[in-house]
Amino acid sequence: MGTILINVKSGNLNGNDYMNLMRIRMHHLIEQLADEDLYNVWNIIQGLHYDFYMLRSIEELKELQQPWDMLTLEEATKQLMFF
Repeated sequence: MGTILINVKSGNLNGNDYMNLMRIRMHHLIEQLADEDLYNVWNIIQGLHYDFYMLRSIEELKELQQPWDMLTLEEATKQLMFF
């Protein structure tokens, strides 16, 4: 299989084209991996996926958070005592 070299300068591709290009490049890279490396790569990518999912969730909550959503340590302790 031949090597694919792609040089992308910023501004030449729109968002969708760039993402499609990245998918192609990732698939090409995966095809080049040795079978014994696939498990390790899977664990790394899966971990990154979960980390990015949690970061997006935290950012969404930060945007929705209101000042009155906060509890003092005393209020939080009282809440936890009832559970």
